[in-house]
Amino acid sequence: MTPTTKLAYRVHASPLSAGDKVPPSHWFFESVESKPGRKRIEDAFESARPDTKPSRSCCVFVFPVEADARSWICQKRSHYLYQVSVPDGGVLHEADWMWLNKSLGDSELAAAAKSYWDGAISGTLVREWMVSEATVVLEIVVPQSEREEWRKCRYGLPTTADYARRDVENG
Repeated sequence: MTPTTKLAYRVHASPLSAGDKVPPSHWFFESVESKPGRKRIEDAFESARPDTKPSRSCCVFVFPVEADARSWICQKRSHYLYQVSVPDGGVLHEADWMWLNKSLGDSELAAAAKSYWDGAISGTLVREWMVSEATVVLEIVVPQSEREEWRKCRYGLPTTADYARRDVENG
């Protein structure tokens, strides 16, 4: 890392190598077209976007806090976690990602979108940076057991170890 970069964390669907540029999340925004609820949210956030901010659809999203990235990757079975470098001046917007995850009516959604673009904090802060570019520094391996334990704590889902214990107990 040079003195002109910041470290952040990227959860990504495909493998990357050290030195690779992280591609923008075009695939996510293309998939939104087939998900009416998600499209409604993204459309509201795009409508509320100030002219001085870039569209969410053309940016790279990273987490400035590793714990938040780990929480996100634990929801995804086959994704990868990377430490990335972001050049100084590369953070285009910093927001609380949780504004995007609230089930809201239209008027509340408009207020949530405004809060996101204003940089306001929701009740449960999960920071995301919209960045112009990010370069992979290294992969952080998140073992399947950690992902399963997180899902067990969050959703009460059994882990592979729970199934194995049950199989032994049931002979």
